[in-house]
Amino acid sequence: MMLLARRHAAVLGVALALAACGGAPVRDEDVYHEASLRPGVLPADDADRELLARLPESAADQPLEVGGRVFVPRAAYATASGRRCAPVVEQGARTRLACESAAGWVFVPDVFGGDDPFAATAGTP
Repeated sequence: MMLLARRHAAVLGVALALAACGGAPVRDEDVYHEASLRPGVLPADDADRELLARLPESAADQPLEVGGRVFVPRAAYATASGRRCAPVVEQGARTRLACESAAGWVFVPDVFGGDDPFAATAGTP
């Protein structure tokens, strides 16, 4: 009888431990406390909003004029997170990174600051 009670207690302990490991998915707001590090950066203005809305139909390396500004989306690529992202070059300004999200395309923080950190070493062993 005592052995059966111990087995039940062990099974109950494992079940509770497994239940504690599961649960709701972690929200970006809980992981990235600094808003600028979150996966979606709000568009700065109406031109940014229109650009993001037009990205899905735009061709790579073809200029888009939006709100008097010229943007050149580069070729999209698959990321390790499973999203598609594309650098977007604004004429006379910086390059920003846009990625697909559940709500459409959004700008995301560029961890390399817009520069390719591997460009100098590309092709070398």
